[in-house]
Amino acid sequence: MVTGPGAASRSAPWLGLALLAFAGAGSARAGGPPLDACALLTAAEVERVQGGSLQAAISSGNAVSAVATTQCFFRVEPFPRSVSLALTRAGRGPAARRELRERWERVLHPQEQRSQGTARERDRGEQEPHAPLTPVAGLGEAAFLAGGRGNVSLYVLVPGAFLRLSVGGPGEAADWSRQAQALARAALARLETRPPRPPRPPRPPAAH
Repeated sequence: MVTGPGAASRSAPWLGLALLAFAGAGSARAGGPPLDACALLTAAEVERVQGGSLQAAISSGNAVSAVATTQCFFRVEPFPRSVSLALTRAGRGPAARRELRERWERVLHPQEQRSQGTARERDRGEQEPHAPLTPVAGLGEAAFLAGGRGNVSLYVLVPGAFLRLSVGGPGEAADWSRQAQALARAALARLETRPPRPPRPPRPPAAH
């Protein structure tokens, strides 16, 4: 799930988690975006941004449906510096991508969806923001920040997927915002939302 220079000194269960995530990330690259949120950040990235020691990366969620959400809780010491990352991604096909866009709208604008009579039961693993949204420039197709008591949550939409990243710890909302954006950029750099296109067949020679 996460890798880093200090991984070898951690416990055997932690090494097992890291190896499982590495394998999951490799298989994901062959067929689209990584299926496991824990594969999007390394131990070094979390520790550098949060200023603590990563103790574990705990994965949960469903990675097999057409539009699936997986979550990763990066447990950091001291605990308030821990990070929560959720990845919702669409499978192949226009129907799955259309459903992803609908989920993004339901998560960010639940009141609007309810007023239009199109609300559904909250999608498992996806949390609606409980604070006003602030647009964030320079991340994905669209990004919004929601501030809370003791933490902030950053929502980022990219082709075929969206992320929710929550951070807290010492400091103020401006500090948490910078930390969330730094981690989001690292995750987005690793998130491959479009599988490579197959090579075009050669054109037949022109008839004479």
